[in-house]
Amino acid sequence: MGDRGRSIYVRSNRGWTPVAAGDGADLELGALAAAERADVIQIWFDDDAGVMLQVAGVDGFAGEFSVPLADDGGAGAEDARFVDALAGRKLLTAAAARALKSRLKDPPETRDAWVRGHGVEKAFRFPPAATEPARTAVAPIGAPAYDHDDHTAPVPRRHRLPDEARPTIDLHVFYWTEVWSMNVWVLANRYKKHLPAADRRQVDELCNAVAMGNTGEIPARVEQILTQTWQAEDWAAFIRSPKLDDSGTDDDTLRRWREMTGRE
Repeated sequence: MGDRGRSIYVRSNRGWTPVAAGDGADLELGALAAAERADVIQIWFDDDAGVMLQVAGVDGFAGEFSVPLADDGGAGAEDARFVDALAGRKLLTAAAARALKSRLKDPPETRDAWVRGHGVEKAFRFPPAATEPARTAVAPIGAPAYDHDDHTAPVPRRHRLPDEARPTIDLHVFYWTEVWSMNVWVLANRYKKHLPAADRRQVDELCNAVAMGNTGEIPARVEQILTQTWQAEDWAAFIRSPKLDDSGTDDDTLRRWREMTGRE
């Protein structure tokens, strides 16, 4: 795969078949899985950022799994559940699943070296990087691979936020509205760590809303994510971490942000 790139594999009884994405940068995995009548995995690899796998099944199964570099948070319970689900679908062996979950618990430097050595891809026994795609993927563009983007939908009662959560929610909203400039992905990665694999697209949609200037969507998207993950992290402490500071933020906003988070 090289130092940076994208690969797509279709699962069959004979193993993995690599396919080229063609000119469909927005190729929907769900549509491809339906066309192929098989599970499909798309891999994004960047030796400066890490690796991400997106999975879609012909039965509607969908999810995302990522291992960012220099992440001191490690893997979460949802990561382990997703790996087990992939093993249950015979996308990797039970032994490979156990080894993968063990690797995810390694110290950051050890885990980073493993990721850069394509350890995640090797766990799935994908064909070697030199293998030429057998053909170009042909599938409808635009069919939804995920059905989790209604950020206005009510959440189950078991996920309702406590009243004292409001100041923390407001800090998260301010961060995404005023501070984040697409240079630091620490908070996005931590959100994904705690979300179920099938719901991690919510974070991508939040980042897209910020990038497109759709600020009106940000509060509801942030609250939706925090509502689902509130018990998994001390978000009041995490949002105050200096690791979240973005080098693209102007000095006045950054100063205000540090005051809001009690760091100046």
